[in-house]
Amino acid sequence: MATLREPRAEQEIWRSYRSGADVSVRRRLGEFRAFFRDHGSRLTNLSDPLCAASVGASLSAPFVSVTDLMGLPREIVLEAVAKTGTAEARAALLALAVATDGQLETLAQRAAATMDGVPEPPWAAAARTPLKRVSTERLRDRDDDRMEALIVAFKQGRYHACFVMRFHPVSLLTARILFLPEVSRAAALADFTAGRGAAEPYRFTRKFRVTETQESMVALVGGLLRENELNLRMGRGHPPYPPDLAHLSRVGEVEIVPAVLVLLRKFVLSAYGIKAWEDVDHGTPVWV
Repeated sequence: MATLREPRAEQEIWRSYRSGADVSVRRRLGEFRAFFRDHGSRLTNLSDPLCAASVGASLSAPFVSVTDLMGLPREIVLEAVAKTGTAEARAALLALAVATDGQLETLAQRAAATMDGVPEPPWAAAARTPLKRVSTERLRDRDDDRMEALIVAFKQGRYHACFVMRFHPVSLLTARILFLPEVSRAAALADFTAGRGAAEPYRFTRKFRVTETQESMVALVGGLLRENELNLRMGRGHPPYPPDLAHLSRVGEVEIVPAVLVLLRKFVLSAYGIKAWEDVDHGTPVWV
């Protein structure tokens, strides 16, 4: 399966409802339009679909947080963006679809589809090609076997990207998680074994070997989502979220929040060719 897909006709937008959020969202539409315009300007000349996905993760952050814009407020925002009628807006909506799944993916695709006369960005065709999972590496710190890390590498056509994450001791709660486009598996492993980047201050070894199957990867990513969502709901280790939209300029600024983990879930789904993520909303309504 590709990461940019046609909207699913059977995907019912069943959470559409009016609430007090509608009024506040309408007051902030100018801010949302500027948010999509500024990110869209980074997308119109890209050719790498995995770089576009990193921008889409930043765009998705306000929609998949614990103070998430559910139902009708989402539609209000995405329709307002589409009505601007610009190439930047369409590119941003398509990148949002690449980085998300479930209801938000469908809403973003539908909004982009209303802009037929507006050209697609160069990376859109590549984003419709199959995604391949290159490898999954579980690592353990050389000096403290409670400390573990994970590197998941993907490839789409000739383009490479990695998810790299370090966990809190004996936990699936991420102390650090990054999505790194234009980074190969070898480069990510070199940083982790040397204690650089997301690994710092630890030095990990590849002697800890775990063979992943489709089922174990699905369970692992699901566990990551649940653990990190619970942490955000309890308010531990992270300030109130989302911040002002003006502060969400790069995917590095949403490194520990579920936006990047949803992108990982979407990539795992697409790499295995799973047509639907079972029970995506079970116990975690914030994600659909």
